[in-house]
Amino acid sequence: MTWRTSIGFTSGIVLALAASLALLGVDAPERAWAAEEKRAPALFVLTYRPGPSWQQGVAMGKQGLGPHGAYIKGLLESGQLFAGGGFVTSDGGMAIVYAASMDEARALLAADPAITSAIFVATVEEWRPRFHKQAPLIPVTLAVASGDGARLSHAPQRKDKRRA
Repeated sequence: MTWRTSIGFTSGIVLALAASLALLGVDAPERAWAAEEKRAPALFVLTYRPGPSWQQGVAMGKQGLGPHGAYIKGLLESGQLFAGGGFVTSDGGMAIVYAASMDEARALLAADPAITSAIFVATVEEWRPRFHKQAPLIPVTLAVASGDGARLSHAPQRKDKRRA
C-alpha cells in the first residue's frame, strides 16, 4: 500500500466512524442544542383590562386606543399575532402572540402604547393548546377606522339579510 492509498483508506474509516457515531446519537448534545435554536415560538396570552388612565363611562372605541390598534396591526403583519380583539361583554381584550420566551412576550406587551399610556394594564401567560381544530378562527379582515386608528374586525358571512 502506498502512502496515498493509506491516507485515503484512513480518511474513509474516519468518515465512516463519524457517520456511525452520529447515527448512534453520540452527538446528541449538539443536536439538542441545534433543536433548541430552531425551536418554534410558543404562544402567549395577553389579557388587557382597564388601567389607571381608563376613562370610566367612556366606550372603548373612544378611549384613545388608536396607537394600540396600530401596534396590534403591526404584530399581525409581522406574523407575531395569532389572534386578538376586545371582549364583547366587558372592557378590555386579549391577544395571543407568538414569542420565543416569556421575556420576549413581556417585551411585546411593554412596547404596547395602551400599556405605556396606562389605558390598559395586562397580564401575560404562556399557553399550550391541548385541544384545537385544524380550521381557522372566525374570518378576520383588516379595517381602518377614521378617527381611532387601525382596527381588526370580524367579517362573518351572514345568510340572514335581516340582521345585516
